[in-house]
Amino acid sequence: MKKHRPVRLAILLSALLSLAPRSSLADPVQFESHQTHPLDILGDRLVALNSADNRVSVFDMSTGTPVLEREIRVGLEPVSVRMLNSSVAWVANHLSDDVSVIDLDLGTVLATIPVGDEPADIAFVDDPVVGGLHWAVVTISREDRVVILEAEGARNELFSIDLNGADPRAMAVDPNAGTVWIAVFESGSNTTLVRRDMVADISGPYLGALPPYSPSFSGSLPPANQPDNGLIVKKNGTGQWLDDMGGDWSSFVTWDLYDQDIIRLNISASPNVATAVTGVGTLIEDLVVNPANGDIWVVNIDSFNDVYFEDVLQGDFARNHLTQIPGGSGTPVDHLLNDHVVTSTQATVPGPVGPLADDSLCIPNEVILSDISGATELYVSSLGGERIAVVNPATGLVVRRLACAEGAVGLVAHPGSGNLIMLNWFDNSLELIDPNTGTTGTTVPVGLSGWDPTPPEVKDGRPFLYTGNRSGNGNMACATCHPYGHFDGVAWNLGNTNIAVLDTLPPEENFFRPTMPFHPDKGPLMSQSLRGLLEVGRLHWRGDRADVSAFNGAFGSLMGGIPLTPPELQMFSDFVGTIKYPPNPVRSLDDSMNDTHSGNPNLGETTYTFFACISCHKLPWGTDKVVVDTAPTALGNQSIKNTQARGLLDKEGFDDHFGSNKRGFGFTHDGEFTTLEEFVAEPGFFVPVDQQANLVAFLLNFNSETYPAVGAQVTFDVTSTGDQTKLDILSDLIVAANQSHMDLIAHGTIGAELRGYNFIEVGFHGDRLGDIKTSTQLLSLLVGNATITFLAVPLGEGVRMGNDRDLDGVFDRDEIDLGGDPADPNNTPTLPTATDPFANPANVSRVTSIFPAPFNSTTTVQVYLSGSDRARVDVFDVRGRRVRVLADETLSPGVHSFTWDGRDQSGAVAAAGTYLVKLATTDSEHVRKVAYVK
Repeated sequence: MKKHRPVRLAILLSALLSLAPRSSLADPVQFESHQTHPLDILGDRLVALNSADNRVSVFDMSTGTPVLEREIRVGLEPVSVRMLNSSVAWVANHLSDDVSVIDLDLGTVLATIPVGDEPADIAFVDDPVVGGLHWAVVTISREDRVVILEAEGARNELFSIDLNGADPRAMAVDPNAGTVWIAVFESGSNTTLVRRDMVADISGPYLGALPPYSPSFSGSLPPANQPDNGLIVKKNGTGQWLDDMGGDWSSFVTWDLYDQDIIRLNISASPNVATAVTGVGTLIEDLVVNPANGDIWVVNIDSFNDVYFEDVLQGDFARNHLTQIPGGSGTPVDHLLNDHVVTSTQATVPGPVGPLADDSLCIPNEVILSDISGATELYVSSLGGERIAVVNPATGLVVRRLACAEGAVGLVAHPGSGNLIMLNWFDNSLELIDPNTGTTGTTVPVGLSGWDPTPPEVKDGRPFLYTGNRSGNGNMACATCHPYGHFDGVAWNLGNTNIAVLDTLPPEENFFRPTMPFHPDKGPLMSQSLRGLLEVGRLHWRGDRADVSAFNGAFGSLMGGIPLTPPELQMFSDFVGTIKYPPNPVRSLDDSMNDTHSGNPNLGETTYTFFACISCHKLPWGTDKVVVDTAPTALGNQSIKNTQARGLLDKEGFDDHFGSNKRGFGFTHDGEFTTLEEFVAEPGFFVPVDQQANLVAFLLNFNSETYPAVGAQVTFDVTSTGDQTKLDILSDLIVAANQSHMDLIAHGTIGAELRGYNFIEVGFHGDRLGDIKTSTQLLSLLVGNATITFLAVPLGEGVRMGNDRDLDGVFDRDEIDLGGDPADPNNTPTLPTATDPFANPANVSRVTSIFPAPFNSTTTVQVYLSGSDRARVDVFDVRGRRVRVLADETLSPGVHSFTWDGRDQSGAVAAAGTYLVKLATTDSEHVRKVAYVK
């Protein structure tokens, strides 16, 4: 959970600041957050998340077709919306680490409630103490806990309950039992790693050797090049830990796994975890309770990471299940959602993409129970398929498949119209589905006037991560192992016994061993995150993939389908390059580091530098991108790339020195090191014992590519304008915005109107031209039940989110006043005066072009000045740190060009990655992105 360290600068300025508005423009940053419950309905009122624009859209369903009533700005990356009643809804903001309580009638935020790092879902239950009131249960996914708050009144936190599961997300309420069921998303597959030293033990099943693999690798391959690795083992029904060949390692596995996949939270005056259900798949997406009999139905992906080798798993490395838990306590029963692609032996039939794939569900993500068709049925949607499965809850069998568009993330039933309503993430739209025949052909945009700020490269490339139509049977996608651009938390052995040659790394890519061979037996390797992937050099743990295009063969060799075409591959690669790491939650809002794991990270940073960690794990990403021969170190004899140090927090949860664990794999390429403490204590690193805890603390504080304050927000009402805690947070946000770490917007009710503002230097510039106020003045305008929310957004997004939604050069309220449409860039009225350059987009001082982009040597930055002015052209990294000053001088009107050679101000070569080029004049700012590749 991000911590707040107040800076306490004076921000209460009394005079109106007559500064001209500035524009700071950049494409929306993509975090690819998991949409847990983005659609809800109560009677004829429907609420839908417009996650691309960080809003909630409120629809009237009284006519049977969604009619947009209003939109409400909420926090960053909203992933779940739940209606408390017909007028109030709660929204879980994944990146903002809070909940927005919104008034659906007034179209405004009532309150912002900090709850912890990455909230994922919300459930409302009856208050067991005070009749007529409710509690709100919120899953805190990154902290493995739930919090319970008052849903009415002061909305105080009542309880915080830790869970023995990694990444709890979706919830379902059983009103008859006073129970909330919680799905643990990264539930794992009850697998873990037997380390290399255990495999080498002569008392093991194979007398100190690797097992006699079947199928076996080519005998012509040099045995010395085969990796010296551990083995993935799975716990069977009798408690034995077996490898893929049947070897029993039970005597070596002295730890255990919780394997708590579905957790039952008992709601009472003292709520508690009552029981947990085990054995329900690897990634759990959603669940629903049948109130008639208490059955729990769970949508999940069951991955076969305990089975070795790509050629064995081809076309069948995971299956999509709807699992039934009879009465909430019985033995789970798996039902195949794609039962049309299996034989009687339950083996998937690999083959070319065809009709089987068309009918398949891929990345199943939502399940609801409804009698909308005239019979009580279950409906299951999927993100990467073009069907909704209709399931008979008495048998668990799919009775029909309804055609729909690909991209579903939400599903509800509307009895009034007799239709299902599906939220499409790819198109940012609602689709009406007849529960008996499928799509009705009616779609409605989620945003006003169909406005969608999603960048084209995301629109074009996102489907390739999730689509099942590129696998042999439509059953799986890249996101099966890289859910939402991240990882599944388990290791796989995807060597290929059909390959009889050794690949080598190009000599220029490896200083240490230019002829380094890559054996087709890879050994266990952890799934890697796609976040920031294009910034870290060669890909894969072994560095044997030059870029995203090098993975194209996996569509055939692993998924049993067909590779992407070159244009498709470019779209996919461009999209992957947009996915970023969220803020590191251990750091404070002002980017300072905090003690953790009994260590001091500031001292640890010195250790990191002095003991040469930095030589292989260079800043800012934590890697020098080099592939090294790790023998004879503790990492084994397999050549491994020096991995980035970002995202280490997500791998905690395994310690083989103790009893049960949330995860079965830890750190490094194969997950062998169960804790960072164990890793940094390796003798080859020579880190003194008294400095190891500090080094671990620094690693857990390691910078992500997003400034820690991004997403932070604070809401004021008339009773809290003097709240010093809130004012301190606002002060920190203003300081960070002034230092170009991020942009800062404000939104709320001013003078009975819903208004937006963007902070520039010391003033908030409104969505009406010339309306500039200090924070003090904004707070002084609060009356009655009005609120104003201050929200930190990524650098370059302030104008779009605060002033000019469609970026057509005319502010939103000005457009409304003149009868225009603030969400339609093609509907732009002319302002009465054109004295401000923002009124005429063609005359705005701006960065006109950066070419080539991306670039790997030099690029030319072209800027346009509308008049003679003092101008500064800077290059910033994505965290808002100035890298290079390209110009700082008075320039004449017109076009000017500057060259950037990819070096920082000191002359050192900058790291590959995304950079922001900013032109700042006396009255305007403009930002454009450029990618530096090597």
